[in-house]
Amino acid sequence: MRPLRIEWTFTSPVILPGHTLHLDGLLAWARVEEEKYDPDPLAAIEDLPLARDNGVWQASQIFMSPASTPFMTHMVRQLELDALALDQGVLYSGDRNSFQKGSGSMKSYNLLFPTQWMDKAEAWCIGDQERLIELLARVKSLGKKGLNGYGKVRGCKVEPAAMEEIEKWRLRALPPDKGMEMPGVEYAPVIQTLSPPYWDISKRTAAVMPII
Repeated sequence: MRPLRIEWTFTSPVILPGHTLHLDGLLAWARVEEEKYDPDPLAAIEDLPLARDNGVWQASQIFMSPASTPFMTHMVRQLELDALALDQGVLYSGDRNSFQKGSGSMKSYNLLFPTQWMDKAEAWCIGDQERLIELLARVKSLGKKGLNGYGKVRGCKVEPAAMEEIEKWRLRALPPDKGMEMPGVEYAPVIQTLSPPYWDISKRTAAVMPII
């Protein structure tokens, strides 16, 4: 295990995430993908190529460096009645033969997403360089709507961190009152999940986050 710096570049603008992205969360996703045919693929999130401190993976948030001002991306989700009719009895069962386009779970949506061109994204960790390279090769995009071509990764570099960067893994959600904060950086108290899966709101607890 050694201090590492990860840098991503992009070929398309990034739809800004609604929450903080952590490097260990990204690696956890890659490990689950790697073990997706295992009977219990979620167990892989406890086997990351990272060091750990007080139950927290030593991996920072992902920080993005803008290359443009933000702009809004417009998307439409339409109610495809023909497709629903053809799928009835094939992909779903039931005798429902009418749908409201303006209400209910099947309604059409007119969506706007904040979007921005990024010069790069960066993260820092204490980890196994070769395994990180292997796992991050599975990550094809960062941010929302990756399947629609947003946040597409051009390249990803995993290299030794510079001397002044070796403590930057601390730029993340940390347990309070443990003295784990990075010196010289202000942190704010929050309610936050401290380890993958970050979408599991039942794991939220008192934490501190860097103000940057």
